[in-house]
Amino acid sequence: MRRSTLPLSSLRAFEAAARQLSFKTAAEELGVTPAAISFQIKSLEALVDVELFVRKPRRVELTSAGKSLFASVENALDEISTALDRIASGPQPKTVTLGTDTLLATRWLCPRLAQFWQMYPEIGLRIRHLPTTADLRAHGTDLSIVWGAGGWPNAEHKILLSTRMTPVCSPEVLKEAGPIQRPEQLANVPLIHQRDFDDWTQWLEAAGGKSVDPASGSVIDDPNAALQAAIDGRGVTMGHLPLIDEDLRAGRLVCPFELIVEPDSAYYLVCPNAALARSELRILYDWLLGESRTVVDEATYQPEAVSA
Repeated sequence: MRRSTLPLSSLRAFEAAARQLSFKTAAEELGVTPAAISFQIKSLEALVDVELFVRKPRRVELTSAGKSLFASVENALDEISTALDRIASGPQPKTVTLGTDTLLATRWLCPRLAQFWQMYPEIGLRIRHLPTTADLRAHGTDLSIVWGAGGWPNAEHKILLSTRMTPVCSPEVLKEAGPIQRPEQLANVPLIHQRDFDDWTQWLEAAGGKSVDPASGSVIDDPNAALQAAIDGRGVTMGHLPLIDEDLRAGRLVCPFELIVEPDSAYYLVCPNAALARSELRILYDWLLGESRTVVDEATYQPEAVSA
């Protein structure tokens, strides 16, 4: 049963402080003083007769009761925000903003969009580049395809696409560097990292390449740009199947090794729980999952190790 009155000001102050884990930062966000934030939270704690924060000298932490309340308040505010956006200007055109990285957009999503637009011409689609570490709400996306290991709170998230990875380079790199047949020979060529060092760390561990520093070389946040650097002969990067199938078939990239590893991460389809009530969002969500199943059913390119 809903209370006759809700302490909305106190709940707003609590949500900001719980999200920031700082009364000072919450005060700056809401344009009030830290003392005002502290007063609102003390009033809320008095109302429920339980402590919501553990106060420490330089920071605060949520108690178990605070964590429980924060999850409910955050979800409620997300639903309210979604509802306000929907009704703010009256009936809205059916438009969905989809966030993803450039590698998946270029090599998996865009080749399939003609079919989506043919099936659902009434739905407008905005595709927005999503940074590596993304606060989905901050980047204004309705639905996002995120590379990660899962675990997004208060959000629907399902694996959209699992990949398999193996080192790749242009044929010219093998001609210049000579045969690369053992993992330790990777120390003689530049490594190109996509996003971070995780892919190379996992592959080298599986390959037994202990003499190669997995953190050597260059990091390019945009995985599509990292792959293009490899095609241009700038070094060896980690290729993710099936996203590089066409590059392998066309000979733009080759695989020096036969070892293929399944990474710890995958591409996930993520959206706030309340968002799927929108019919156009649900349509895109279900269509993307359906397309991902066709990838599983199709036989992807099977690379063979090559040498100079």
